[in-house]
Amino acid sequence: MKKTFLLSLLLTLLGTISAWAEFNPEAGKMYALKEKTTGLYLDIQTLGINEPNAGGTTNNISLNANPHIIFFEAGSDGKWKMRNANGNYVQQASSRNWNVVIGSTAYEWIINEPSTGLFTIARADGKYISMDNPGDGQPLYC
Repeated sequence: MKKTFLLSLLLTLLGTISAWAEFNPEAGKMYALKEKTTGLYLDIQTLGINEPNAGGTTNNISLNANPHIIFFEAGSDGKWKMRNANGNYVQQASSRNWNVVIGSTAYEWIINEPSTGLFTIARADGKYISMDNPGDGQPLYC
């Protein structure tokens, strides 16, 4: 069973922020998110290790020992788009419905921030971004 991928806001690279009642990042501000259980960062810049069951053709966003810049853009109905420094987005792969990849098409994610200060990131059907094998460079799934 995949663990729920809980993220905590580790730092802002352009100033500090105060505690939020709900997830509401500032447009244009750079963020880095750290996964709670591994201490690794969400990496939407570098693709992870190729997924063995996809014939080496698909690799997903990953975790990384180093922080990577994430920009958030408001979507519809309180959802959020995640963009990297190159202008590419985190999107749901069309060929395999659990793959979370980097691409030019923006996908809107449901990001919740419970009162604990941890974040959950899920797609529209409520499936969370998760991992099978925690570690640097390991791919993430929904």
